[in-house]
Amino acid sequence: MLRMNVADPDHAKEIVGKITAVLVSDLNRTMSETELARRVGYSKTHIRRTFLAVTGETLASFTRRMRLERAAGKLSLGSEAVGAVAAEALYASSKAFCRAFGERFECSPASFRELNSGAGSLLPGFYLAAGQAAHDVPSAIGIRASADALVTFLYDGFAYGGKLSSAKG
Repeated sequence: MLRMNVADPDHAKEIVGKITAVLVSDLNRTMSETELARRVGYSKTHIRRTFLAVTGETLASFTRRMRLERAAGKLSLGSEAVGAVAAEALYASSKAFCRAFGERFECSPASFRELNSGAGSLLPGFYLAAGQAAHDVPSAIGIRASADALVTFLYDGFAYGGKLSSAKG
């Protein structure tokens, strides 16, 4: 369990919920920290520090991981070309995508597809890499959005929630 060095842990989790809601809703494009800060209503420094304190992860690594998680879901659900999945995950090349994917899942995208094909994912955001059992998946992510745009985000046993802003900027 992470130790949060924040004055109000509940408020910090609420902020992280807002941040994750915005980032996850807009994975198809690069978002600056300035825009993210404006959309969640806090300074860049505050969102950067709070997110790191609560999750133990930088905003950039979280976004990269979410894109890879989404790519893993696409690979397990269909036959879309790896290059197309890489482009959708905003990688400049298939080679860069395959390298990042291999670091995250410890196998190539093709091996991952073969291992997980037909099953989709175990649960939203829960995938198996080569040699992993379902209970061994590190940093498993689950994201749910309800009709009223309330997002629940599960990260290493913490649940975060936030209202998804309808203002896109």
